[in-house]
Amino acid sequence: MATVSCDPPDTECSVCHNNFVQPKILLCGHLLCRECIVSIIKSENHPDCPLCLDPIASPEALESQSPESIADSLPTDFVMDALVLIVALKTQRPVYCGCRREEADSICLQCWETLCPACTTAHNNSSVTCSHEVKSLGTVTVETLAASCVPLCECHGEKIKYFCSDHEIAVCSSCVVETHKSCPEMSDLDTEMNAAKEAVKDLNETLSSAENKMEKSINELNTCLMGWNSCEKLCNRLGTFLNKYTKTLKSASSKKVLESGARS
Repeated sequence: MATVSCDPPDTECSVCHNNFVQPKILLCGHLLCRECIVSIIKSENHPDCPLCLDPIASPEALESQSPESIADSLPTDFVMDALVLIVALKTQRPVYCGCRREEADSICLQCWETLCPACTTAHNNSSVTCSHEVKSLGTVTVETLAASCVPLCECHGEKIKYFCSDHEIAVCSSCVVETHKSCPEMSDLDTEMNAAKEAVKDLNETLSSAENKMEKSINELNTCLMGWNSCEKLCNRLGTFLNKYTKTLKSASSKKVLESGARS
């Protein structure tokens, strides 16, 4: 069993104790490096998450897939990837450009490469990278980096374009031909993402409508309670008045009886 840190830093893997490299999200929600997951699966008969002991994969997957395939099928945490890079940039002084000749002052959001002024100019003028967005190292944030990340296939390094509904995984063109050629439920990833966005939009509208109805019901209930409180106060005042009136009648009646007795 791999040793586990009880309270690792935010960017540190609990197994290798280094900054995350290709952080993968386990079924239980914990993060481990891709290679750490592969090592755990290879070294254990029943590989579990070292943090909570939940299974890393189903028994069927462990029997039919390689450790590498299982690790690759898990989603990558691009936010953690961006956080690791930001922490490295903040702690590294100075930050050098990829050319190693000059200190970097910018970063390409698509390549995640640090650039000096000369390399930034070359990057912007290249036909391959002219459409990339370059940001100053002083202003770039984790959110900006994570949002700019283009998911690439872990096996082939190609852009992910398709979604296999049979395996519930996003794949590239090579994966479709090599690994998922027998899967009947293959669709365009953009189509699936748009459908997911519409589903989320519909869900938000449903929740908003339910929230409005609940708020309306609460307001109506408050109105009823206010009315009930008013009625209760009125009843109390009426009861007090009746008690006083009853006492007055009893007093008057007693007085008449006394006066009648005195005359007789």
